[in-house]
Amino acid sequence: AALFKRQGCTVRFTEDPADVSAASFLVVPGVGEFGSAAAWFSGPRYDAVVRRLKDPTKPTLCVCIGLQLLLDSSEEAEGTGFGIIPGRVKGFPQGVRVPQQGWNLVQPVGQCMYAQSAGHAFFSNSFYVPAIPAGWGGAL
Repeated sequence: AALFKRQGCTVRFTEDPADVSAASFLVVPGVGEFGSAAAWFSGPRYDAVVRRLKDPTKPTLCVCIGLQLLLDSSEEAEGTGFGIIPGRVKGFPQGVRVPQQGWNLVQPVGQCMYAQSAGHAFFSNSFYVPAIPAGWGGAL
């Protein structure tokens, strides 16, 4: 939230589906476990977020578990994601140190509105989304 405030944005934390629908920009943050997060987004919360995510005119930034929830499911835990992106969140393979923690190079793919050029970002994760769907913008 502090980053957005420094950029002059008005930040509001909400659980209200009407606020989610009305927001000019939405961030679905993430620290947590897939099953618990998927369970939290049930009923009206789920409907409001999924409608929002399907509206290409409303910018939404999904971070970490927020991004993972875009998929159908996860290897981390039982639960049903939003199903916006077909597929399953994967755990890093044997032999890869987890959590993946440290600075990694991030490359924009497609029309990524949040990362226009390559740069470094700090990561701390044990799961990943296997690919950016055709026609989507993102960063790997």
